[in-house]
Amino acid sequence: MGYRYKRTVHCSYCGESGHNKSGCPSYKERIEQYRADFGDEHYAVRAYDDKKARKATSAKSRRCSYCGQGGHNKAGCPTLKTAMELFRTKNIEYRKNVLSTLVENGLGPGTLITIADYWNENKQLFMVTGVDWAEVHMADKSLDFLKTRKVKNITAIHGGNGITRLSQSILSSEWGPKYEIVVPTSETNIRSTMPATFLTGTLGLKQIFKNKQFGLHTMKDSWGDFDDKFEINKFDAELT
Repeated sequence: MGYRYKRTVHCSYCGESGHNKSGCPSYKERIEQYRADFGDEHYAVRAYDDKKARKATSAKSRRCSYCGQGGHNKAGCPTLKTAMELFRTKNIEYRKNVLSTLVENGLGPGTLITIADYWNENKQLFMVTGVDWAEVHMADKSLDFLKTRKVKNITAIHGGNGITRLSQSILSSEWGPKYEIVVPTSETNIRSTMPATFLTGTLGLKQIFKNKQFGLHTMKDSWGDFDDKFEINKFDAELT
């Protein structure tokens, strides 16, 4: 497993970490001393004030890529934060329903299932090896989140790790994968791999609102207007 380098900001004025020159308290103290000694027209004071003014102007003129309003960016967008909170709260109920269904059917790490071919023949045995919990959300209920591996020769489906989701029989639906559970797993096995943040709704939340596949990354519509408002009523906590 590789390691990601985490950059630490160092101030070019005082050498301390955690801030840059523009936010350096020692540099600000020096400028204010210059201001007291030489007035506002001192070259260092004037350069400092001009830079602060440019940053303030830039902040007022920038437009948020999520809501289109000025004065903030997407990271600080209050409209986006409200949308994410509404989704998080309702998605908790959806995730509880999925978890309850997994436990009820003994479907999770250690479960043995049989998958038949297109003609419902030649059934092969697979084991569920894991759950991608972050993929369980209302934005797209058709995402595969159960990892599987062929048991007979430990060869993965289609040359790679197989993935599936809740079956047609579990959902009482005509849509979705077809398989049968032959050996269920325990609730302990299912819950042991579940992050605590799954049921708080925060697991994968930021990624959901960044992924363009789900259409929640911006309010900008195909016409270029920011009219595509987030509506929580478009989502429900049912499994289908």
